[in-house]
Amino acid sequence: MTGGADAVVGRRILLVAARYPPHHTTAAEFRLRDVALGLTQRGHTVSVLCGADAVEPEDDQPVRVVRRLPRVSMDDERVWPAVTSGRRFRSEVALFRPDAVVFSHLTGISESVLGVDLPSSVIVASDVGSDWLRDLALPHGGWFASWATPASGALARVARAVRRMAAGGALGAPIVPPPLPRGRTWFWSRRRWKACLAGGLPVHGATLLEPGIDLRGFQFRERAELGTPVRVLFSEPIERSTGLHTLVLALGDLPGSVRLRVCGAVQDEGYLAEVAELGRAAGVMDRIEIAAPPSGREMPDVVAAADMLVYGREEPERFPRRPLEAFAVGTPVIATDASEGSDLFQNDATSLTFPPGNVPELTRQLRRILDDPALRRTLTLAARAKVERDYALGYTLAQIEEALFVDASA
Repeated sequence: MTGGADAVVGRRILLVAARYPPHHTTAAEFRLRDVALGLTQRGHTVSVLCGADAVEPEDDQPVRVVRRLPRVSMDDERVWPAVTSGRRFRSEVALFRPDAVVFSHLTGISESVLGVDLPSSVIVASDVGSDWLRDLALPHGGWFASWATPASGALARVARAVRRMAAGGALGAPIVPPPLPRGRTWFWSRRRWKACLAGGLPVHGATLLEPGIDLRGFQFRERAELGTPVRVLFSEPIERSTGLHTLVLALGDLPGSVRLRVCGAVQDEGYLAEVAELGRAAGVMDRIEIAAPPSGREMPDVVAAADMLVYGREEPERFPRRPLEAFAVGTPVIATDASEGSDLFQNDATSLTFPPGNVPELTRQLRRILDDPALRRTLTLAARAKVERDYALGYTLAQIEEALFVDASA
């Protein structure tokens, strides 16, 4: 069978996750919901197997949701919940008879589930949607890389526990092995993929997915005037590579009516302290709001409320989600011009760009947005059109279908 959308219609897909919406707490849960619903709309039959404590889904959704798996943490050696997880997973596979099984996110899924043998006809894939492998960068990362996907059974659990305690004693640190990606693997982030490679995991042939936006959750609106005060949004994680320091210095050269809201997760407290020192030296700390990161449900409104969004990553993600959301709702974007996002960030077309770390150029581009209503309108209309054309959810779903089925059947 060759590639193409018609070649992969009508498959049975089982998604395995610790949780399933509407209990949303992370972007990964939103993405799982969008993927599950989107695949059903493309003609597939989708079932989600999730934790027994998951919230009841909406009655009218077309996805079959089974809340059967006990929540067992990856370092939990309790025998009965783990055995139960494996048995329930086997029974669900036998009942649903999927063409493909996708382990989503992986954190919170019992090792006994990951160790279950599946029929050779079933395509298996791992969706790496979070930073659960970050510890691979620690000195004991080699221990993680040497662990194979666990087998089930009491003897295997005892062997893992003994090995874990011996390793922890030798290294002076607890050893909690993450699950290894199983089967085909895809990532939503080049940074996470590189972290896995650096840790020795066999993910060289993984697929890098380009994220799509479910445009039903992002209503576009044109803005004739900027707000009072003018609101600049920075929503990336607070760490050195995301360029918050560049934006804070640029703020010092802008009118006092321009305010900055920072709502990214703090990943480097020392860097945040340095940025605060820069802000005080530039005399702009009274114009900066450090806010808690919004939930996934709140983020569309946060992006829509901003007059502009600055994406200052010095090593940008391949296809960053937050600027896509800004494009979708009509918020102008000023972004670094690094090559990974060059297709998305087209200067004077969909956005304005500046070299990473270049304060004068960022200041100049911010002033253009402030002073030119016609430019703002041109950018936002073109950006929305690009999202609709290239980065709607269907674009992502087509990549998932290809990653699962097309290569396997070619």
